[in-house]
Amino acid sequence: MCYFRPVRFLLLALQLSSTQAIARAPANSDSAVRARVDSATRELLTQWRYAWQDSQHEQPLPTGEAVRDADLRTLALHCHWIATPLRIKRRVITGDTRSHASCPIWYPLDATFVADERRALDNALRPQERATIGILRVRLRGLLDSAAMQLPGDARISGQRVRFALDVGDLLGATKAAAACSTDVVQCGLLRGLIRYRAGDVRGADSLFSAAAARMTDDARCAWTDVRVLLDADARPEYSAMSCSARAEFNARVWMLSDPLYVEPGNERRAEHVARQVTALLLSPLGFDGRQHWAAKFGGEAVAETLLRYGWPTQMYWGGAAADRGHDNWLLAQGADTAPPYVVREYSRDRLHTVPTTAALRAPFRATPADWRLNAPGNDDEWWPAEHFARDRSRLTSLPPGQSVMLRRATVTRFAWAGDLDATELARPAGTPVSPSLFVSRSLVDMTRASGAQGVIGQPARVETMLPGGDAFVGIEIPGDASFPAARTRFGIAVAAPLNALGSERALSDPLLFAPPADDLVTLDADLAVRRMLGSTTLSTSRKVGVYWEGYGFTATDVVELEVRMDREDRPGVWSRVGGIFGLGRDASGSLAIRWREERGSSRALQRVEGTVPLQMRSIILDLSRLASGTYRLQLSSTIAGAPPATSTRALVLR
Repeated sequence: MCYFRPVRFLLLALQLSSTQAIARAPANSDSAVRARVDSATRELLTQWRYAWQDSQHEQPLPTGEAVRDADLRTLALHCHWIATPLRIKRRVITGDTRSHASCPIWYPLDATFVADERRALDNALRPQERATIGILRVRLRGLLDSAAMQLPGDARISGQRVRFALDVGDLLGATKAAAACSTDVVQCGLLRGLIRYRAGDVRGADSLFSAAAARMTDDARCAWTDVRVLLDADARPEYSAMSCSARAEFNARVWMLSDPLYVEPGNERRAEHVARQVTALLLSPLGFDGRQHWAAKFGGEAVAETLLRYGWPTQMYWGGAAADRGHDNWLLAQGADTAPPYVVREYSRDRLHTVPTTAALRAPFRATPADWRLNAPGNDDEWWPAEHFARDRSRLTSLPPGQSVMLRRATVTRFAWAGDLDATELARPAGTPVSPSLFVSRSLVDMTRASGAQGVIGQPARVETMLPGGDAFVGIEIPGDASFPAARTRFGIAVAAPLNALGSERALSDPLLFAPPADDLVTLDADLAVRRMLGSTTLSTSRKVGVYWEGYGFTATDVVELEVRMDREDRPGVWSRVGGIFGLGRDASGSLAIRWREERGSSRALQRVEGTVPLQMRSIILDLSRLASGTYRLQLSSTIAGAPPATSTRALVLR
């Protein structure tokens, strides 16, 4: 069994990356080269810190309506206190050294605009400071290039060359530095993957990261691929108890379910996570990167976990020298080490949360769209998930749950989904064409594109495919770009067994809600019903709705008793009940029932045979105008004498 505390594996890797580099160096010239590099690096980091502190003095606290954000900043800055206020409690990240906690928050709503540090490290500096730091960085990079010539292929030197090249967006320089790395195939592979990721090549980065992990020892790979920090608190103990082989299987499931979009090549969320890990490796060799301490006794575990869960912040807020002194005095009184500067890691509010709930991770085939909450609900500033990340490829929003239906055929089942395409949510004018895709997984390891379709904003999108019976996980996606958001929904389904498994039993399909054609008396076949399928099970009481269903095992010679019922499931309010009693408004009792008998040879159903099983296609138009708003259950029933009824149901909402 392989057991690791959260983030301990990363700190161990950080320490090993330093000790191995030192151990492989000869005693004299190589050590001297490294000492010169380390000294110059410390000087740059120290000067950068001074420039950053000067720049922070120009960041005033929020005022007015956002004063609560100012209070939250104060709480987050002092969250090392033992008695943590409830408002900040779920944000606290600690390691063994509780006195050096990290409490990340959103960047305050009304605070002065700041350029995002995640996009460029020097965005944290005033413009006048950047030129000075730039000169120092050029000198350091020159020294690193010289050191690389004296220590050919050295992984640590290569890593620092990559780090400082990426700090200024020099992808070509970073690529050349990584190409020279050769002494450690794992670290060198990780460096090349990081550069690909920063260049926007998610598929290439994901591939290189996976190849590097495959070259690790079994124990090292088990530690490196640990995803515990991304899980909700209730899932962590269960994960900790898993063997390495069980974790590997679970990890594959986590990444498949957390991939932002299957329609895009590569797994962006997995690549983002590994890029964060590699970034931590590059920042750690000296134990201090200018603002953050990486040693465990100075809170390095909390620093590493914050970076792994949330990535690089929009800014690191500093409370000033006085706040640092207050921190120092408190820590000394507790017998703890001091570690200024003390910062609050603050994140822009456009972050995505793509790891699903624990319930979905445990049982993906039973997952519902509600198991993913990509964005803060209603811009709720109290929302704080276990992980999030910034996505540059496009914004990402949720498609509505829509309506799904399964129609059995001889050897497979026809699965269809329809969902409304809202112009506001998708930020596209009505009538804009889009291309939804349907993805299916039976293994929970990878996804296969099962079908695609054409849709139009303002109308329901519809996708379908044929599936064998059994559990499946599906995703429906619409791609986006820099101008328009991508959209998706995903959920598990239990695909109904095909008709060849039905035997002598009789059954009904799911009710399918459709937009009625002009002629209410027309009986639709499956193709026309799917083409007219509604994109929601929330309906207006002012409209008519069509219901299509299929009966399996019923023949034209059967006498069939049929019923279509709608029963209200929520309790109506007192005024709705009074209005119903006195005939004011709609029927608050919430009941609608239609019953009829079809004699031999008189059925209006469309008849055909699938394999050896007779199939009947039926449809009816319902007028909902007398029903009150509420939650209902639609139930279909077909019965022949001497046999139990065949039934099917669908929940829907009337507004």
